[in-house]
Amino acid sequence: MIVATAWEQTQHKSLKEVVQTSFHLLTVVHNAQHESHWTTPYKLAKRKVPRSRLEAPRLRGPQHLHTGEPGTGMPQLGMKHDVHNSPKRPEKRSLSTVRPSRPLRTQLPLAKITSKRAYTTTRTPPPDAEPQASASQQPAEGEAEADAEKWISILENTASAPWLHKLSPDHASRLKVAYTLLFQIVLYLSRPGESEQLLLAFATAPAPPDSEIGRARTAVGAIIKAAVHQLSSVPVSSPLRREQAEVFALFGALQVIHDMYLVDDEATAAGAGAGPGGLEAWSAFWARTQPVVLELGMKLDEKGFGWTEEELGGAKKEKGKEEEKEEAVGEKEEKKAEEEKPAEPEKKAEEGKA
Repeated sequence: MIVATAWEQTQHKSLKEVVQTSFHLLTVVHNAQHESHWTTPYKLAKRKVPRSRLEAPRLRGPQHLHTGEPGTGMPQLGMKHDVHNSPKRPEKRSLSTVRPSRPLRTQLPLAKITSKRAYTTTRTPPPDAEPQASASQQPAEGEAEADAEKWISILENTASAPWLHKLSPDHASRLKVAYTLLFQIVLYLSRPGESEQLLLAFATAPAPPDSEIGRARTAVGAIIKAAVHQLSSVPVSSPLRREQAEVFALFGALQVIHDMYLVDDEATAAGAGAGPGGLEAWSAFWARTQPVVLELGMKLDEKGFGWTEEELGGAKKEKGKEEEKEEAVGEKEEKKAEEEKPAEPEKKAEEGKA
C-alpha cells in the first residue's frame, strides 16, 4: 500500500519508466558531484568530455593571416597581410578618461538656475497592490510546503512500518522487500521538479533534526538498516545467493557501510547528522552509501525483483475497495441520521396534543 501511495505521487503511467528515470537521474547528478573525489568499486556510467573540447582554440600567428589560401575555398587577392611587416602600422593612441574643465557660462538669471526641480523615474505602486501580490504568492508557497510534507510523510511511514523487519519464508520475497525499501529512497530524492536541488541539500546542507532534510536523513538511515536486514537474512547455503551473485556482491559493499555507520542507534544518529560527528559524519556516510544504493536498486530491478504493473494494479484495487467500503458505511450512517431527524418533531407534536 505504501508503494502504491508513493507511486500515485509520481503522476507517471509506466512504473518501469519511473524506476529507470529515477535511478538514471540520481546517477547522473551523483557523477557530476563526486566525479572529482569519489570512485565507487562498481563502475557507474560516465560521459567524459574530451580534453580537446575543454581547451581554447590556438590562434594562428600573424604570418599566417591571408586573405585566401589554396585549398581553403577562399579567393586569393595576391597579397598577404602581415601585421608585423606592414609598412603602415597604426599609431598608438592613449585614451584618457579625464575631460578638460571649462568655466560655466550661462545667460540665465541666477534665480532660475538655483531653483530645483525633482525628477523621478521609478513608479511607486499603489498601497493596495502589495497585499494582492503577496496574497497571490501565498497559495503557491502553501502548496509547495504541503507537497513536501506528503513526500516526507511517505518516507517516514516506510521507516516506521510494522513489516519493516519481518522476514518472509520465501527468500526471493526478501529481495523484493529490499528493492521496495531502496525504491522509496530513490523516489523521495528524485521527486518531480526539485531533484537536483534536493539531492544537493540532502548530501551537504546543514539541517536541524526536526527539519525536512533532517527527518529525511533519519528515515533513510532506518530504511537502509531494514534493507540490509532483509538481504543478510538469506542463508549462505541458499541457492538464491549463487543465482543472484551480482546482487549479493553489491550487497556486500552495503553491508560494510552498514557495519561502519548503522550498526547501532548511536551510529545511526551519527550517520544521520544528529550525532557527535554532525554534518561531517553524514557527508562521509552518504558519499559511500549513495552509489551502492543506486546500483543495488537497479540490479534488483534488472533481475526481476521490482514491482510490475499487475502487482501495482492489484494494490490499487485493494485500496479502492477499502475506500468504497468506507464511503458505503458513511452513506448508511448519514441516511440513518436523516431518518431520525424528522421523527423527533412528530413525537413532540403528539405529546403536545395529548
